[in-house]
Amino acid sequence: MKNGWAFILFATLGAVGPLVAQPAAPVLVSPSGLSSNRLPTYTWNVTNGASEYYLWVDGPSGGVLRQWHAAAAICGGVTCSFQPSAPLGEGAHVFWVQAKNALGVGPWSAAMRFTVSSFAGPPPSASLVSPAGAGTLTQPTYVWNAVSTSTDYYLWVDGPSGNVLKQWYPSSALCDLTTCSVTPAQTLAAGAHTWWIQTKNTVGVGPWSAAKTFTVVTGGAASPPPAPALQSPSGIITATRPSYNWTAATTATDYYLWVNGPLGPILQQWYFASAVCSGSTCAVAPPTTLASGAHTWWVQASNGAGTGPWSAAKAFTVVTDGTTAPPAAPALQSPSGIISATRPSYSWTAASGATDYYLWVNGPLGQPVLQQWYFASAVCSGSTCAVAPATTLASGAHTWWVQAKNGAGTGPWSASRSFTVQPQAATDSYFPSGAVWYQDVSSAALDPQSSQVIAWLQSAGGWGLGRMQIDFSIEVVAASAGTPLRAFIPTQDHFSPDCDVAPVPLPPGGALEGESGYECTSDGDCHLIVVQRSTNRLYEMWRANVIGDAFFGGCLAVWDMSRVYGPAGRGENCTSADAAGYPIAPLLFSADEVARGEIPHAIRFILPNSRMRNGVYVHPATHSTGATSGPSSAPPYGARFRLRPDFPLNTLPNEAARVVARALQRYGMFLADGGNVALTAQSDRFTPAKWSGLLGSRDLSAIQVSDFQMVDGGERLPYTGDCVRVQD
Repeated sequence: MKNGWAFILFATLGAVGPLVAQPAAPVLVSPSGLSSNRLPTYTWNVTNGASEYYLWVDGPSGGVLRQWHAAAAICGGVTCSFQPSAPLGEGAHVFWVQAKNALGVGPWSAAMRFTVSSFAGPPPSASLVSPAGAGTLTQPTYVWNAVSTSTDYYLWVDGPSGNVLKQWYPSSALCDLTTCSVTPAQTLAAGAHTWWIQTKNTVGVGPWSAAKTFTVVTGGAASPPPAPALQSPSGIITATRPSYNWTAATTATDYYLWVNGPLGPILQQWYFASAVCSGSTCAVAPPTTLASGAHTWWVQASNGAGTGPWSAAKAFTVVTDGTTAPPAAPALQSPSGIISATRPSYSWTAASGATDYYLWVNGPLGQPVLQQWYFASAVCSGSTCAVAPATTLASGAHTWWVQAKNGAGTGPWSASRSFTVQPQAATDSYFPSGAVWYQDVSSAALDPQSSQVIAWLQSAGGWGLGRMQIDFSIEVVAASAGTPLRAFIPTQDHFSPDCDVAPVPLPPGGALEGESGYECTSDGDCHLIVVQRSTNRLYEMWRANVIGDAFFGGCLAVWDMSRVYGPAGRGENCTSADAAGYPIAPLLFSADEVARGEIPHAIRFILPNSRMRNGVYVHPATHSTGATSGPSSAPPYGARFRLRPDFPLNTLPNEAARVVARALQRYGMFLADGGNVALTAQSDRFTPAKWSGLLGSRDLSAIQVSDFQMVDGGERLPYTGDCVRVQD
């Protein structure tokens, strides 16, 4: 599998200290054996001197993962680990790891094998199809209905004098989505035969099928028949149940029709010549309904002397939408030029008559980084099509193309379009060091209600979803000094006098929370956060939505980053882009901070509305909501929780989780909004460090509500909803 990779040229990488040799082969740790985990973490021991590792994973059908990883991003003290986001399929897998440094590429590790199986028990019995009855084939094809949970089948055939065949076969070699078939080389004698199939998977062996009998009748032709000559269908047709016609093969007694559709085999069936042929022509009209798209078919003839060769293939295309020609090349729109988004949206002008589009993107090394088909119905609106793949792009030059197709075929590729990714990341600090977000509260006094609040919250169900989980969806976009300002149209989610009305800088390539760009397609919170350090302004908007030239906005809070705001923030009973009334960005922890090993500020957390105290808030919050319904023992908006100092950090699964936990011990976390996912991190779209392989969404799930204390929040302030803005 790895032969042929020696020709790849690797760029020379810097190293710390002198290197005297290429790195040794890594020693693999896990996964191995049998597991139901479809998202395993691949772990191996650190190889001395290695700066990068190449992870190669093969599955039952070949390669499923081939990727380089920087050692600094995935390795700890003694081990390296990486958890891909794409789930594995069922079956046997094997993986290898190769290390490299500036002196070259080391040898491959020994292979480590593991099997993914989610079967709850052995498979049920199979249902046999053919052969049955009388036939002239002495080497028949055995066909049965596929059992979805069976990985192997055992074929047993008894002849007139006893057993003549018993053989295991892997389902991957015999089966499509609905049927399995095999043609053993065993030649059967004339007479009665009986056959059975037994199923098996990784859990165990299933029951035998019911028996099916057939009789082999020999005599007649001295040699197998020649290949039939196919007639129709061919070219473009509109019938979804066509008739298949071919010229009869001399001495043939049976014919086998095989039809492949756009996704593989859809018809495999034997027919008696006496039933389908008249004179020199044979024809069948199966009840199988064909989908739109390209199809290919073949016919094979047989007689008592054996099975003849396959016919030449004949292709046809089923068109159900009236198209008679493939679509034209699409015209690409964006991205182009220099962009900061590492997950850009790709848009192009729709091609008339297209039903599908294929997006191809090459990365900085000229190698494909994205190749994906999309349904036009899912990605096109009017004359424009757009997709926002989850693939994160590296910095550097990229080139992309789009190809369209319809029922009549695939059209030409579009002209290429190039763009360069130059991510802009906002720096970590947003306000002066005296701001409340940066205060060390590891020794701060506890709130008089601390024990009562923690006990009540634990009894009420604790964190939303029942566990501490991390949301990585909020984007922070950096705007340069020259970024144009865009005025917005206030919506019903903009409240006066709480919210500001000011133009907002919108850098190209930016994105809203949970979106690929500035359009709010999900109808969610769609927070827009833009930091412009040249003007010391932080723009935070709730429910932003940019559709073409129209910019709609909910509540906007413009923060002066040169100020240390007082306890009342922007004003008592005043909201912001967050329900608590304070800023969002300074409470988001980033992949850069975690990768550096320190989060120097408090963290944003949220709870379900029913688990927050109704009618009050504490500073630095300046606002609550009418949706809260918790009793006086529930935590109010603005509550600052601190992880207990004796929490056993070594129980967390990785160093990144421990970095977050140490920040929770030193700076704590502020209750900021209502929802279910407890902690909020910054998306890694615009940061050099990435979350993949660093920190997972459930890596802090071991931390319970009972592991926290509530820092003294001071006076409980009544929530009236009547905002009184602080004068700047």
